[in-house]
This record gives sequence, structure tokens and C-alpha cells, in this order.
Amino acid sequence: MPQERILITVRTYPTPSSQYLETVCTGGITEGGEWRRLYPIPLRYLDGNQKFHTYDIIRSDVTIPRSDRRPESRSPDNRTIEVQGHLDEWDSKANWVRSAGFFETITAMEEQGRSMGMIYPANVDDILIEEDSAEWTAEQLEKLNQQQLFISENKPLEKVPRKFWLVWKDVQGKSNKSRILSWEIHQTWRNWRTRYLNVDERVREKFMNDICGDTIDLGLYIGNYAMHPQHFAILGFYHPPKGTIHDTLW
Repeated sequence: MPQERILITVRTYPTPSSQYLETVCTGGITEGGEWRRLYPIPLRYLDGNQKFHTYDIIRSDVTIPRSDRRPESRSPDNRTIEVQGHLDEWDSKANWVRSAGFFETITAMEEQGRSMGMIYPANVDDILIEEDSAEWTAEQLEKLNQQQLFISENKPLEKVPRKFWLVWKDVQGKSNKSRILSWEIHQTWRNWRTRYLNVDERVREKFMNDICGDTIDLGLYIGNYAMHPQHFAILGFYHPPKGTIHDTLW
């Protein structure tokens, strides 16, 4: 089984799974500059020294999945996951991100047969936050209940009752409305809901100003859905402050 070192660039909020308890779609870049989608990973149920965060460097045995033909996808052997370090400085992160390259548009990604990558938007128009059901569907609850029968520690998985969208334009002027799946925006909403009455507006302001604002050299980590490959979502944000990286990426 081949082994790879990968810089983790994105983690999505967990979703119920009938086969894997719950899963976090995890993305990153290998030492060789290739994008990777790691699935499935039940992140909250990994051993303590295996749990990783965004911009951790991990090493894991991986295989090419039979059920997912997307070229970036790999199935990790979760027993072999090892956290080897963490990158704090934007210069260090940029070395890995630069090695993987970027795309100008989603269409360019599709034309090259890619399902995951980086796009630098020309403009971010808005972040939209929509109310969503506070409860998992009956099918999702069944998945959670089935898997919890086989584990010794039950960790309830809360559903965030919001959908987050990014409205943005690419360098060719095409407008896009893309679902945001990142762990960070979901956790920010959860952490702030008891702190602010107007939590939606607070979260929107935070991400519009500190993540997508004019002082940021913003890149979007983008990937498609396995069941709906024509639809792409925002998996995470690459957001160094302007001027912090001397050798610009674009």
C-alpha cells in the first residue's frame, strides 16, 4: 500500500454515513504537488494523536478507491494516519499550494478532467446564509443510530441549521453561487450562536472582511460532488494577507 505525505488544506463539516459512522471530506496537497481528496475519515473518532487540523502535515497509507473515479481521490488507512507537523507561516503554506498550481475557472478544471483544485476569484460579491432544518433527515438519523450500536463512545453530531453560499466572479467575469462546506464557517456559527443575537450577520461580516476582504489575497479550494460531478462547492479558503507572500501565486 503506497504512503503519502499530505498538507491538509480543507476539512468539511461531518455528515452521517451508514458505512463509516460519519465522515469528513478532507483535502490536501502531496509533497509532489498533487491534489488529494481523502475519504472516508471519521475525524472525531480517530485516536487523539491522529486527529489533525487544517495545515497539519500528515502521513498515511492510501489506495485508489474502486467506487470513486475522480483522479484526486484516495482512501486512507485510518490506522496509519500520523500527524508530522503543522505550518503556521503563510510563506510555508504557499510553497505547497504553489506546487499544485491553480485554475482560472471551474470550466478549466472540468476541461482538464479535474474535480478538485484552487481558483483565485476576481471578486467576492457576498456570503449568503440561509436557514436550514435543525434536524437530520430520517435517513441520516438511521445511519447514525445504526453505527452507534457498534461503538463504545457516542459523540452526538449536531446538525448546523444553516446553509452557507459564496457569490463570486471568476477572472472571465462569470458569476457563481457555490455552497460553502468548510469546517471553519460551520464551527464559527456554532461557537457564536450563544454569543450574538444576530449570529448570521456576525458570521457573514467575519468571513467577508477577514477571509474574503480587500486586504486578502484570496484563493478558493474547490471540489465537486461524487454523485453530482457537475456541481462544485467551496471546501475552504486560502487567505494570506496581501503583501505577506513575496513570490505571488498568480
